[in-house]
Amino acid sequence: MKIHLIFFLFIQCLTLNAQIHVHDEPLHKLVLENDFLNVIEILAKPGEQSLMHAHKNNYCYLALKGGKMLLLNEQKESREVNLPDSYTGGIFNTHEKDYIHAFKNLDSVDIKFIAVEHKTNLPNATFNLPEKLQSSISLENDFFVMLKLNIAKFTSHKQELGKPAVLINPLLSNIYQRYGLANIKLKEWTYFNPDEFLQVSSLEEEDVELIIILVK
Repeated sequence: MKIHLIFFLFIQCLTLNAQIHVHDEPLHKLVLENDFLNVIEILAKPGEQSLMHAHKNNYCYLALKGGKMLLLNEQKESREVNLPDSYTGGIFNTHEKDYIHAFKNLDSVDIKFIAVEHKTNLPNATFNLPEKLQSSISLENDFFVMLKLNIAKFTSHKQELGKPAVLINPLLSNIYQRYGLANIKLKEWTYFNPDEFLQVSSLEEEDVELIIILVK
């Protein structure tokens, strides 16, 4: 109850029209922007709370490190959630209305998300995903496809995606990405243009799960 009261008082200190753009919110960091998409990293340490902010683009997200959170919507209604690692979600109607909210980390650990914004907000329901990837879909709508890509131990995978894509390595596994004649260790995430091939190799001793977000 005390936590809810503190958060409510914090929000009440803001004026009703004090929403800022998500790119300007201190816990959100815009790390990539191009003609197709934006990539945002969200990091909240224990006890940290965001400002009330507005999402003007459709977006999806993946919880790299989940946890207990307090969420507050535009109507000042609050609810608690406990999101596990690898939780996925998003907002898919912001071409009609901005999505406005705030949140607080109620957990004792850092909470971290990676979000991908759809730059044009133009839906595309006709995109045909390659058949061999269809069984691995974890989220799909008119704007995004999010899927799981399993890489067996000590194997390589090559895939034509055909759409702008963000490849996420949630556990920072020992995965290498092919660039021309070079192999570069995959960081937490990387971006692929529509005409690029995804080509990765695993040096792990067990199977690895990567996440691909395609922008339709």
